[in-house]
Amino acid sequence: MSYKLFADYIFLHWAKLAPIGGLVLLVLFPFGMQGQSFAKLVESADQLWAKGDYAGAASAYEQAARLKQNQPETMLLAAEAYYALRDYAKAAECYGFGEKALPKNDLIWLRYGRSLKQAGKPTEAIEVFRKMRGNYAQADREKVAAIIDTEIKGCQMAVQLPASQDTVYRGLVLRRLSDSLNSPENEFAPIRWNDDVLYFFSKARGKTELLRSLRSDGNWQSPQPATGLPSAIWADLGSGSLSPDGQRFYYTRCPEERDASGAYPPCALYVTRRAATGTWGEPERLRDYINLPGSTILTPFVTQSDDIERLFFASDRPGGFGGLDLYGCERPLNSEDLDFSFPQNVGSVVNSAGDELTPYFDPASTTLWFSSNGQITLGGLDVFTSIYGDHWGFLTSMESPVNSPADDLFFVPNLSTQTAIVVSNRLFGPAKTSTRHNDLFEIQPLR
Repeated sequence: MSYKLFADYIFLHWAKLAPIGGLVLLVLFPFGMQGQSFAKLVESADQLWAKGDYAGAASAYEQAARLKQNQPETMLLAAEAYYALRDYAKAAECYGFGEKALPKNDLIWLRYGRSLKQAGKPTEAIEVFRKMRGNYAQADREKVAAIIDTEIKGCQMAVQLPASQDTVYRGLVLRRLSDSLNSPENEFAPIRWNDDVLYFFSKARGKTELLRSLRSDGNWQSPQPATGLPSAIWADLGSGSLSPDGQRFYYTRCPEERDASGAYPPCALYVTRRAATGTWGEPERLRDYINLPGSTILTPFVTQSDDIERLFFASDRPGGFGGLDLYGCERPLNSEDLDFSFPQNVGSVVNSAGDELTPYFDPASTTLWFSSNGQITLGGLDVFTSIYGDHWGFLTSMESPVNSPADDLFFVPNLSTQTAIVVSNRLFGPAKTSTRHNDLFEIQPLR
């Protein structure tokens, strides 16, 4: 799947938001009675939203609102579009202009608070969350109150961090990888083949590609497209994982064309296998007990130990704890059959009422790294870790500078060098001035 589709899924799934053009807030204001230029802007914005062009919709809604002295109902439409873009600062600004028009019993308050939190304004976010907690009276009040309390705890944790924690903290330093790897589009899902070979996915050229970069004299070189994989995998490509023995590439395929209802079809898990000749075979869809009909699969990760191949992934299949949960299954390495065990939910220690995704499991230390927005977080998605013994141990937040006010995911450690790659849409000085896209960052010990 393209990263745009990944972001679409995450936004629509987390926010539980219907398409806003004419459905959520349009009834609050009779657009047809206003001036023509205002009406045309709103009509255009509605059409752009329906097409998934959130950037165009946000700009058009905001322009329309400005024509009416920051007209609050239309400014809320702009805020929702900016939130879909993960432009937290603009979303927070527009929610602020529209606050007096916000319905008291609406989850839009949650998005307002989260936009402030992820824009690095935790104190202001706490005020919004507390207003929502006092006013919200829907049937799901208890569930929503628990979510709000978790968000407030995350904001309070962020308030206590020192000002220097963004890039240097707790003996670690964070640096953004160079512009030769990162682009103004999304980079994500790194695969660290060894200390000096890095694969990752990129939208830099308008479509999802798997790229390969080599490290020379301590610096990552300009990446090149990965070669040898069958051409069929590039259609609707999502993130993927290469087996440690280099013989299988597991990846998600997500159709980018919406169905008749306007929704994207579920993402499914596929594999391509390397033959004895070194060539890769045609993609094979994994069995229906893994690709459960009606459910989606994201961010697979595969590892091997003790003649067992283990596959982890995120899914919204029935029986979870809420949102996307992490699941695991396994198969014998000496078998040519791809008959994995039935996927098991990894349990309530790891999974929450929110979303868990981007697993990375190290069999030697039995440690799982993953991202969650259902735990107490500094921002949106934060990176957590749990060690498996007889069961999954207590969660530990990776804290700052790994985690930030924005979204932090796809954590890939290198235990031999005590470094890690992490994907984030955080701001990073003049090198990264927008939260609308993800870049690759490296965590290193402070020397």
